[in-house]
Amino acid sequence: MDPVTVVVTALLAGTAGGLSSTASAAVGQAYEALCAAVRRRLRGRDEEALDAYLDDPAAGRDRLLAALPDADDELVAMARAVLAPQPGKYSVDARGATNVMTGEHNVQNIRLS
Repeated sequence: MDPVTVVVTALLAGTAGGLSSTASAAVGQAYEALCAAVRRRLRGRDEEALDAYLDDPAAGRDRLLAALPDADDELVAMARAVLAPQPGKYSVDARGATNVMTGEHNVQNIRLS
């Protein structure tokens, strides 16, 4: 993934509700820092491109890409911090497994004839 796509994807992760109350405070802070850094990068260009993208990602994507033609290492690192997997309650490695359910309160009825 090219650097700008990493940044735009991280911004989308935040607008999609991926950073709701279940997300850690660190991820929320990383997302806010990324938005602030993108706003600084857009100064003197299309400064409202980020807001347009956050309001409607499908309609604002091209505008944001045009306003943010490149992303430096700092922006990419911030974006990767937002996109990094967060530790959950379970760590499951189901490679090669079939008919696997994870989580709590699952019920599986198997009828053998």
